[in-house]
Amino acid sequence: LPTILWFVLYSLPQIYMAFRPVPDLKKRYDAKWALVTGGGSGIGKSIAFKLAKQGLNVVIVSLDDKFLKETMAELKESFPDLEFRSVGVNFAPGVDYLKAISEATKDIECIPIIFNNAGFLVTEFFDQDPLGKLLVNMECNATAAVTFSGATSTIKTPPLSRTQFQFCVCKEVNTRLRTKGLILD
Repeated sequence: LPTILWFVLYSLPQIYMAFRPVPDLKKRYDAKWALVTGGGSGIGKSIAFKLAKQGLNVVIVSLDDKFLKETMAELKESFPDLEFRSVGVNFAPGVDYLKAISEATKDIECIPIIFNNAGFLVTEFFDQDPLGKLLVNMECNATAAVTFSGATSTIKTPPLSRTQFQFCVCKEVNTRLRTKGLILD
């Protein structure tokens, strides 16, 4: 009996998640643009495609490598009516990635949806990695997300859930436009 109960309690949320509708972020946040960090490959690339399927223009912030170029080409080919921009940056200590992102998006009035997806794993033991690699890992996985979210947004309303918040997301660090938005870290 405990095994059956566990299985039912485990399965119900899984079934719900499999069949619930995908939220329309363009409509929900009255958005024209979205930004995805780490969008050159993997989960970030998948997020960029999902956003484009909803009719959103997408800014992809990623390492300036072949994956970013391939993703941009695929997006432009799949969604010729939408606009896509790439910003090749490295979220490493001492790199002014906010300036590069701001320059590439300065003509966009507001980007209300941001997915802070960039990150990587360090698979060795902490004491066996060089300090520089650990600092880059910390900057990319934690500091950059906090810096980027804090520099481009202010909280407008209480949280929607544990992972979704409504933020006022704007392009200029000093000039804030009042609008609803979404940042997912």
